[in-house]
Amino acid sequence: MEIKDTRLDDSAEIYKKRSDKPQRHKLKELHGKEKLQYFSDYYLKIVLVAALVIALSIYFIYSVWIAQKVETVLNVAIADYVFSSEVLEDASNRFGEYINIDSESQRVLLDNSYYISVGDYSSTQKLSTYILVGEVDIIITKESIFQSYVLNGSLSSLTDTLPTDLYSTLSDHFYYGRVRENPEETFKTATGSLEAYGIYLDQCPMFQSQSTSEDRPILGIVATGKHIENSFDFIRFLFQEYQPPTNPNQIVTP
Repeated sequence: MEIKDTRLDDSAEIYKKRSDKPQRHKLKELHGKEKLQYFSDYYLKIVLVAALVIALSIYFIYSVWIAQKVETVLNVAIADYVFSSEVLEDASNRFGEYINIDSESQRVLLDNSYYISVGDYSSTQKLSTYILVGEVDIIITKESIFQSYVLNGSLSSLTDTLPTDLYSTLSDHFYYGRVRENPEETFKTATGSLEAYGIYLDQCPMFQSQSTSEDRPILGIVATGKHIENSFDFIRFLFQEYQPPTNPNQIVTP
């Protein structure tokens, strides 16, 4: 009986020396299509899964933090007048009650972080940007600053927009100005039609203590504002309803 030799040849795969090179070194030795194939075989699935996780994370963040954010129903920019956070919060809460907002999903923003008269460039740029994109509804500032917003056409003419009840009641408090017709015109030389663009607030309880005869506080409605009816209601609120608290015990929370 013939006995077969079952020994493996010295060239068999089992006897070949295994490479100790890491995968990244192997990848460096490949070229062109070989690299693409190697990437497809070993890493493509990992990359696709990671991309899917990132996409789902972005969608979740958008759904929770952006799509469902609280809606601002009125944004009032108060420049160069200092109020305590308690007074601003009280006025915001009371006005929210006045127009019956849902405090869980809506808010009124009174922002007095603007300091334009002292040459704060960031405040000027911030307010200009908000006006441009329609993120602010009302501006309240000193007469010397207010003039520039009238001049460049940032504010609505009250002659055209103000409801009859407010127009007749507050006409004695109007600030009149002109919009310039060309860039060379100044406040004194502007040739636009003379119209009411602002309302003096020195008879308004919230601003009486802030007013001076040299630079009176004025309110204007921003031409790009998105909440015109709430702007009218805020004017009514300031003149007819709101009495600022004189001490913390008078603060009302919703």
